[in-house]
Amino acid sequence: AALREAVAADVVEELDDQPGRFQFTHALIPQTIAQELSTTDRVRKHAEIARKMEAMYGDDSDEHASELAEHYAEAEILLGSEDLVRYSRIAGEAALAAYDFHSAHLHFTRALSTMAPDQDPAESAPLLFGLAQAQLATLERRNMPEAVTTLGQAFELFLEVGDTDAAVRVAATEIPSVYGNEAGADLLARALDIEPIDPSIKARILSRQGVVLHLGSGDTEQALRTQNEALTIAREIGDERIEFGILVNTGFIAGRHGRSSVFRTAIDRALEFSDRVDIPRASARTHFYASLIKAT
Repeated sequence: AALREAVAADVVEELDDQPGRFQFTHALIPQTIAQELSTTDRVRKHAEIARKMEAMYGDDSDEHASELAEHYAEAEILLGSEDLVRYSRIAGEAALAAYDFHSAHLHFTRALSTMAPDQDPAESAPLLFGLAQAQLATLERRNMPEAVTTLGQAFELFLEVGDTDAAVRVAATEIPSVYGNEAGADLLARALDIEPIDPSIKARILSRQGVVLHLGSGDTEQALRTQNEALTIAREIGDERIEFGILVNTGFIAGRHGRSSVFRTAIDRALEFSDRVDIPRASARTHFYASLIKAT
């Protein structure tokens, strides 16, 4: 029956001089069949490896998430996307923690690309947040609005599922000021309207808002008042890391608009933190500003 169907479909034809023997009607047909068979075999092999790895690693499977995600990606057509998404998220978060932003970008992008449009937003939101963090570290300056857009999508989904704590953390994500005057301004304002809000996160958001005000509207006085409000909160809760960042932002704003006494006071205080608080970017900015003070 299968042979008759193949003849009817003009896939094979009977040899005129050898009745009962058949040949493909085109030389590419057997190549295509061979490729399809090899693809099927490869998918099955990856599926088998993924399952065996999970069984072997057991409770430690998450520590091998990157490797498992690769096999589940190859076997997606056979095994579906659930495990692929789960291990890609775990691998992406591990890559972020290790500052391997390119790998994180790959993992989060792959996970999001396999999810259905009607996927549970509670699953999509963390992936978008992870992707945004990877984008902020890897995209070129001209493409940075893409990262801000991704942050906004994560923020909206966290609000949709009622996870306001996560939404606020998204808004507090550091966006270097060189990436645009209005970067994330809407997120900052909306996050500050959320109650209750952790004071440490509120201080970070206020400090970022001060920078945005300064770069956007040019309202230096309001920007410095916002920094002072953030600084007061940081000192009340005794968080030196946050205070360090706020002082650097204060110096940035004051220095750009000739507020020399505020600039010097902020950077002198920031220098005290730079030797004991491990924030490389803040330390680098502090020492750069300090060099400007010495040069004047």
